[in-house]
Amino acid sequence: MSEQLKREFLDLLEKDREFRYAVAGYLGLSELLERMDKAWAATVKLWREVRRMRREQEKLSEEVRATREDQRKLWESHEKLSGRVDRLERYVRSGFEGLQRALRYTFEDFASGFVKVMLEDMGYPGARVGRGYVLHEGRVLEVDMLCEDPLVVGEATLKVETPEEAEAEVAKLLERAEAAKRAYGREPLLKVLCVARAEPAAAETLRKLAAAHGIKLAMGEEIGWQ
Repeated sequence: MSEQLKREFLDLLEKDREFRYAVAGYLGLSELLERMDKAWAATVKLWREVRRMRREQEKLSEEVRATREDQRKLWESHEKLSGRVDRLERYVRSGFEGLQRALRYTFEDFASGFVKVMLEDMGYPGARVGRGYVLHEGRVLEVDMLCEDPLVVGEATLKVETPEEAEAEVAKLLERAEAAKRAYGREPLLKVLCVARAEPAAAETLRKLAAAHGIKLAMGEEIGWQ
């Protein structure tokens, strides 16, 4: 801009009020437009950032859904596996119980044979020894080895591990011996306790209690059970 034009422009600003207001308005509008341009640019940048974050959120949501699906499948697999383990445990437990019953009955039969031979040696040939039942205080008690003539009451057990178990086995035999005494009206000739295997402490307790109560105690190799 030339010096002459500048002086004329300044002179108009000084002397012409309308011109001065027009220039001021123009300058204010330009500043406003500039600010609006900057604000719009910032808004566009912000919306781009929002769209980017939304895409990331959608991606994260998909990953969460996939994780939940994997977790659901994992839980289903876990439940199926738990069911199989439970069934297997029941099968094994049932098998062991069946084996234990079979061994118990086998040992009872073996012990009954031992008692029968012992009675024959005592002068009672043909004595019948086997599982029986006696009534005691309104309850029917099963006796592992019962001979009516002569009266013999016996119990057989595969394993005694602790002194407490030894005391329980002796108490069980004494209860059945007392029930047989009341049922038959006479004292048993023999009270017999056959034990396939006993831990040392349990065996010591069995020996002491057997001696104290007049019980014939037969354990392990003594009756030929190994």
